[in-house]
Amino acid sequence: MAFALNAALYQYVFHRPQWLPVGGGLGLPLFLGALLLLLMGAANIVFLAGPIGEAWLKPASRDDYRRTVWGLGLGAAMALPFLFPVITLALVLARVP
Repeated sequence: MAFALNAALYQYVFHRPQWLPVGGGLGLPLFLGALLLLLMGAANIVFLAGPIGEAWLKPASRDDYRRTVWGLGLGAAMALPFLFPVITLALVLARVP
């Protein structure tokens, strides 16, 4: 859904095609795949923040802490894919070429 929104912004607002010629059409998925692997590595590091924070903070109610941290992580994970369309929309509104 986020990709479709981003593609629609490029096509109908920027009036530019989402895909470039053959070189860009092949290079972009390779770049995005490498970026995905990098982000997966970062996500695994961030995943450790919960147990490390729990060990460091030693909350009185571990269940409440875990429920809160899980909710924050879920919310961030659900919002993150929409960051790119929001940035694209901000560029459109700012009229950055």
